[in-house]
Amino acid sequence: MQVKNTILKIFTALYIFSFYTWGASMVLSKASISISYAIMGISWLCLGNFNQKWQNCIRYKKFIFPYLLIAILFLLGLLYTTDFKYAWDNIRVKIPFFVMPLIVFSGPKIPFKHFLFIVLIFVLASFSASLIGYFKNWNLLNDASFDRRKLSPFISHIQLGQAISLSLVFIYFLVQQFTHKVKYLLILPVIWFVYFATQAHSLTLLLGIVGVGFILSMYYLSKKNTVFVYGFMVIFLGLIGFAGVKIKQVYDVVFIAKDINVNYPTTSVNGNPYQAITGNERENGYLVGAQIQLTELQNEWQKRSKIPLDSATNNYALHFTLIRFLTSKGLSKDSLGVSMLSDTEVAQIEKGVANVFYLQHKGFLSRIHRSFWEIQSLQNNYYESSSLSLRFVFWQNGWQIFKNNFWLGVGTGDVKLAYEDIYSKANIYNLPPNNQLRAHNQFLTNYLTLGFFGGTIFILAWLYHFKNIWNHLPKLIALSIIWVINMGMIYEDLLETLSAIALVCFTTVFWLRNAQND
Repeated sequence: MQVKNTILKIFTALYIFSFYTWGASMVLSKASISISYAIMGISWLCLGNFNQKWQNCIRYKKFIFPYLLIAILFLLGLLYTTDFKYAWDNIRVKIPFFVMPLIVFSGPKIPFKHFLFIVLIFVLASFSASLIGYFKNWNLLNDASFDRRKLSPFISHIQLGQAISLSLVFIYFLVQQFTHKVKYLLILPVIWFVYFATQAHSLTLLLGIVGVGFILSMYYLSKKNTVFVYGFMVIFLGLIGFAGVKIKQVYDVVFIAKDINVNYPTTSVNGNPYQAITGNERENGYLVGAQIQLTELQNEWQKRSKIPLDSATNNYALHFTLIRFLTSKGLSKDSLGVSMLSDTEVAQIEKGVANVFYLQHKGFLSRIHRSFWEIQSLQNNYYESSSLSLRFVFWQNGWQIFKNNFWLGVGTGDVKLAYEDIYSKANIYNLPPNNQLRAHNQFLTNYLTLGFFGGTIFILAWLYHFKNIWNHLPKLIALSIIWVINMGMIYEDLLETLSAIALVCFTTVFWLRNAQND
């Protein structure tokens, strides 16, 4: 009996330890996520007591039911699929999403003290991941050509943005629960996360922080009608208003034409004819197609740079980068315009920087500018190889696949084939193969996979799941989780990757099972 009790204590400790590794690994190491699952599954089996586990399943059936229903939907999608290799990969990735609720709700509840420290580990892991990404690349932050997605070194920058957004509200929860004064050191990650958001240029992180900040403000306002709370609200709304003004200014830079009443000359200062104006594309309000003299452009560029103008940077034609940059400054695209560039500007053009705005504004305004520019470009049937514009293309193609397979969808395994087919028939934006991707919207992906019936059942199951979160978690935590997770599902195929599924299950299943201090 003593040996049995010792073994049970060992596997109970391993079971709890697996949650610690889970909390840390989902933002720091994809490989460790699988290891934490393995430890959790083995210890869960070795703990035995399956009668009690069955009783727990019955007790918590309303929490398990949505996941079980979603699993059934994807299994039914196998009945009319043709690509079973892709189908198996799809199901394999989702296994934790289907199985974790069964393990967590049927297994022993994590002691509340451990629950708090596991949440703390998650916060510190998010803090560490952002620090590592920042200091690994800090010397590149002033380079306008730097891809800021690299500030997330271990997982998708979207998932890191979600983890940081949730960490902010988790910190508030932890400060309420901890009693030692050392808890106030958690203000340091809060300050860092806000600063990191200004450097990461991640729309997911910005929307997450703004949403969580608004929820926190409303929560305080509903609880305490104090001068401090109203002051906080005034400051928060003031910051939102200030940001709105700045965003409107960037909008005007991108969308307001500056040359409506301008009669462009037909020849350069050297007397060479400009090519005919074509297209409506603009940079900072100036027509891209105006005042282009390619021969002068080529000859003058050779004097300023050793990189041939007919080369490419980041799969983007250098001559077009130069034309866009000159246009953004309101300069002619000829020898005179190139001669007026500074050495710094030439160096940035060589790296692929196509607008002077990105040199003048290295903060988040440059990301807003780029997003507006992408929208403007799509209006002219041109896409830019980055997040926002590509997503419009992905959503458009996904919607077409859904309409073509309205009632039942393409099945669990034929999503890849469906996209390959539509890109081969209707690739109106001429996307290269590496950009011919899926919907990047979990709800749309579910509809085109499972059809109208399956997609709608998923929505209903998901709403029921979040109803449980609303009813059984502190309202501040519940609202923040609902906001951040669903925002991610609109912007990404959140249930298609291991780390994203780990984040979803941790912030929903783990919290539902263990957040109450019984």
